[in-house]
Amino acid sequence: MKNVLCFGDSITRGTAPVTGERYPRNVRYTGILQSLLGEEYLVIEEGLNGRTCLIERKTDSYRNAQCYVEACIGSHQPVDYMIVMLGSNDAIASFDASADYIAQGMRQLVGRIIDYTNAHQGGNLKLILCCPPETNANWKNSPIREELIGSKEKTHALIEKYRKIADDYGIIFFNTNDYVEASKEDSVHLNADMQRKFAEAIAEVIRSN
Repeated sequence: MKNVLCFGDSITRGTAPVTGERYPRNVRYTGILQSLLGEEYLVIEEGLNGRTCLIERKTDSYRNAQCYVEACIGSHQPVDYMIVMLGSNDAIASFDASADYIAQGMRQLVGRIIDYTNAHQGGNLKLILCCPPETNANWKNSPIREELIGSKEKTHALIEKYRKIADDYGIIFFNTNDYVEASKEDSVHLNADMQRKFAEAIAEVIRSN
């Protein structure tokens, strides 16, 4: 059996737009991915609301992925595939972080993942780096619009910055925006149909690698 570790934020956790409730397992992408891949794979959910690439909040530093990623991998070893999708939370207005700074955090995170798996499982990991969905163009109507000022431009810029990171490390790059878009309701999370489309696209990447 091959282990597929899905590491991300509320999008990976399966948070529904506006309500903030978690989709049932058979609706969120991780559960659909398990169904598509079948019994030869075990899909492991590691999505945390508010998780960032690098930025650390004063009151809940545990949401910084840099603080947890090695422990996460170690808890589930051996990890055969790891899907990493982060950056949406780093792009919120109150953090005032540039796309370059966010990408720097992702580059550090990817380096940590590779260093850890090289040391602890012989580097036998297929790492899939996903850029997060771009903030929807309807963001001014989002209930969290104040936090989304500038976010569309930043999340768009992350596409090529993450592609460069993947190229530099020789890992798999996945442009999420080729397959899905963030909801018009809150401009960040995925509707149920987008959860399925994302799962179907990622399943093909895993099967072909």
